[in-house]
Amino acid sequence: MSKSMIFLVFVFIAIISKCKSQQWSNWELSIPCPDYCGGGFNATFIRTCLNSTSCSGPATISKPCNQNVCQFPRNSCFGSLKSLASNGQVICTTLEAVNKTDPFADTYPCCPPQGIWGSWIETSTCNDTCGGYGNSSRRRICLTEAAGCPCIGESTQSSAPCNTMPCSDRPPCAVGLSLSVVDGLIVCTKNETAIKPLTCCPSSGVWDMWSPWSTCSSLCGGCANATRTRKCASEKYGCPCNNSTIKTETQECNRNACVNGTKCCSPLVPFTLNSGEALCFPPNTIIPTQNNIPLTSTTFATPTSTGSGGNGIWSEWSVSSCTESCGLCGRVIKKRICQNGNTCIGESQQNTTQICGGPSLCPLGLGLPSCCEPAYRAIVEDEYRCILSTS
Repeated sequence: MSKSMIFLVFVFIAIISKCKSQQWSNWELSIPCPDYCGGGFNATFIRTCLNSTSCSGPATISKPCNQNVCQFPRNSCFGSLKSLASNGQVICTTLEAVNKTDPFADTYPCCPPQGIWGSWIETSTCNDTCGGYGNSSRRRICLTEAAGCPCIGESTQSSAPCNTMPCSDRPPCAVGLSLSVVDGLIVCTKNETAIKPLTCCPSSGVWDMWSPWSTCSSLCGGCANATRTRKCASEKYGCPCNNSTIKTETQECNRNACVNGTKCCSPLVPFTLNSGEALCFPPNTIIPTQNNIPLTSTTFATPTSTGSGGNGIWSEWSVSSCTESCGLCGRVIKKRICQNGNTCIGESQQNTTQICGGPSLCPLGLGLPSCCEPAYRAIVEDEYRCILSTS
């Protein structure tokens, strides 16, 4: 064996020995998040060095938690944090932290050769309704990069097929796409290269990003639960995540104390912050004090009272959304916000008869006709479209 080969072998052994001597366990939650939204608090995580030799890096970290946006009557976000789009979700964060990956990721005994990508997130509106005929821009993050395992491939695409449900008024899929079953749905997809199984798996697998929290069915008191889920991104590489393919988290939502009746639903109990705002917490929750987190009158929203209930002032009505996106089947929904007072008399949402939704024909699978009355099908510039009579 040549001297150069011997040298390379020694370097390789040194690298392996270093990796083994600095092998950490995965991060585990030590002190949970005291609040349920707004991003104003930190959760504490710990990990253990698995070798007798000391590992480099911290064994304990604190990082922002429950950054989902709070609902009225609370401020959307804690203190100076803003509600910003980051990695496909609207969270309470800063401009500097937008689209950043977790700098304190789990460590792996070996790196996947191609890395493991998260799901694609669309970053622009699709310009067609079905079959992947439309295009939009999208992005994804490398789930393994923070652990020192980069991904091979594109992180952004400026023109990717979107709205991939099959069409009914033209060939079901655009050129280059074919019908496939994905998560139990028939959609139009590209024939992608088969993924090679990994020969060495991360001990707990690699999870994708969390979905947004589900809508809360109660307005106050923590009387209902919200859930969010995430999928095991490494399963398709032959590496399951803790013997599970989907992970679900549940927590009480809208935990601002109720103004009338019982303030908090059991087992939650009311706690008044230094700002004067009453929130509902589990009875054993350790609430941070002013010594480590400044709780001032500007930290949380305290409803401005103008007297007894019903004295609130409504904002002007504004267009909120459309009930459908195709076939001129939608109707405009308007909303308004109670700007002050304990409550406002009247409804916060108004369903109108104003027609909205795109003029493209609705695809199969939505339970809608291709065009909704009074709209009807007609050929416009060599394409079928839904139009309204001018008479």
